[in-house]
Amino acid sequence: MEQITIKELKMYLGTGLQMVSTAKGKPAYNSVLKRRLKKVEILDCENINLLLFLKRKPLLKPLSDYKDINGEAMRELECDMMYKIYISNIADNYKLFNDVPYTVIQLMAQNHIDFQDLISRGLAIDINSLK
Repeated sequence: MEQITIKELKMYLGTGLQMVSTAKGKPAYNSVLKRRLKKVEILDCENINLLLFLKRKPLLKPLSDYKDINGEAMRELECDMMYKIYISNIADNYKLFNDVPYTVIQLMAQNHIDFQDLISRGLAIDINSLK
């Protein structure tokens, strides 16, 4: 089974990314509050190795939520339309990823967007699955 590494997480350092404990690949829930996570930790430089050792997974927004330039996820992004077009194009076709300015990649990391396909690889949790 593939494990998440520092390489995949390093872009998210300093962005307030939430990491959660998992049980059998699903987030751990509080049985009383239902669908509330038992333990949420923020990823930072000081705890990255510990969180990886404890097999925590990041909560990320799927890139597919950003296909529609007029969609709700895109409206929540606070950036220029040019960057939204880049993100929409990436969401629609991963092959365009090579022509993207680094600023756009930073923007996706700051907004906790899964631009590395970690969710489908089982290395991250789709934040929409918790709603």
